[in-house]
Amino acid sequence: METQTREVTRIRLNKRYLKIITSYLEKKQYDFSVFDPETGKRSVIQIENLTPEDAFYLGVNAQVQLADGEILI
Repeated sequence: METQTREVTRIRLNKRYLKIITSYLEKKQYDFSVFDPETGKRSVIQIENLTPEDAFYLGVNAQVQLADGEILI
């Protein structure tokens, strides 16, 4: 029996880019969750099995950061 591992990526981004990023993730049919804190200017998105190509796209178009502080581009 083959087990498929799920890799989870958490990114932080400015709230003004949230709609752009969620639209892109929906178009690419990713499973993701949005955590929107009540205070602050940044949201956190958790994405399952994000490819390196899509991570690059997100980094270029919305200047997202990994939750551990690294920038994706």
